[in-house]
Amino acid sequence: TSIQGGHNCLSTIPRTVSLMTDLMALSFPNNCIKEIPKEAFEGHDLNKLQMLRFGHNQLTKLPSSIGNLSELGLLFMTNNLLEQLPDSVVHNRRLAEVDLSFNKLKLVPEGWASFQELEKLILTGNTQIS
Repeated sequence: TSIQGGHNCLSTIPRTVSLMTDLMALSFPNNCIKEIPKEAFEGHDLNKLQMLRFGHNQLTKLPSSIGNLSELGLLFMTNNLLEQLPDSVVHNRRLAEVDLSFNKLKLVPEGWASFQELEKLILTGNTQIS
């Protein structure tokens, strides 16, 4: 099951998303989303979720509950306003492709170097990364 909600001028994601236990892909690109509620990935059975796509929004942070997504393999958060990632993202050991290009990142969480499945990490356009 996947949810495609792109190009809708949404400011948030529907709360019912967290109730969909068979959800494999969640895609809300090109909206006006400023924040993903921490409850979105917290305490619910989203064990099958493999892909998050929230490019071209206005996200300033990601919820720490993103670390609960044990099957997450693709994370696309390009063209947002992210300054940092939650430390919990290092729990997503199945990440294979991560696109964080054109944000305002200053640091990348330590621990990604040990991800055996990580094939692509795109950080282009984050001019403040040290």
